[in-house]
Formats: sequence, structure tokens, C-alpha cells
Amino acid sequence: MSNPVLIAGAGPTGLTAALELSRMGVAVRLIDKREGPASTSRAIGVQARTLELFEQRGLAQEMVRLGNRGRFGSIYGGGKRVFRLDFGHVESRYPFMLLISQAETERILREAVARQGVPPEWNTELAGIGQDALSSQG
Repeated sequence: MSNPVLIAGAGPTGLTAALELSRMGVAVRLIDKREGPASTSRAIGVQARTLELFEQRGLAQEMVRLGNRGRFGSIYGGGKRVFRLDFGHVESRYPFMLLISQAETERILREAVARQGVPPEWNTELAGIGQDALSSQG
């Protein structure tokens, strides 16, 4: 068996990469320098297309159940609304921005990755990458 693909970071992107690679039979090692899963959120929204992709993996239903559907959004500048977003025009089964904690999104992804046999390795930091002359000769 070949060496596993190393994914550094067990946030939404790393977890999704680990899920997709492991589903395709690629060996994966998922590391994160944090002590454990995040308990706070740095992001609060999941876009329609992302939900469509998560639906293919059986993950969207729980996210929608836990989240809140944001139909509109506004951007303000100088004390005035300068732009209004209407997510109802999105051509999707999910014509909204799903407002859900990043911690919840990560939990759902982490559980899916664990079912694939790829638990995150906490307290494990990528310190450097090296290549010797032999490894570059394929």
C-alpha cells in the first residue's frame, strides 16, 4: 500500500478533502495541531452549492435541521444599506444561505470521516516537508 495523503488541518476543508479521498479508496492521514475539535465558530454560513454536494454524501439533511435558513442579507457601509442579497433567486433545492455554526458543520463532517475510518489526529502539527533525491525520481 502506498503512503497516505497527508491532510494538515481538520477544519471544514480538510475534513471534506479527507471524506472525498477516503470514499475513493485513497489512504488518508488527517492531522491537526489543535488539542481537539473547535468549540467556537469562525464561519456561520453554508452556501446552496455546498449543501447540494453534502446532500450527495447524506450530510445536508442534518445540517438543514440544525441550521436556520437565511433568505436575505444586507451589506452596510457608512451607516447605509449598500446592497441587499436575495438568496431566493438561487437555482437550487436550497435557495437560502444556511446559518449554522462552523463547530456543528465540523462535527457532522468529522462523524462522516470517522465512518470512513479516518479519525483526526489531534495535537499533531506539520512542522516541515522535505524531499530527497530518490523520491523525486518516481
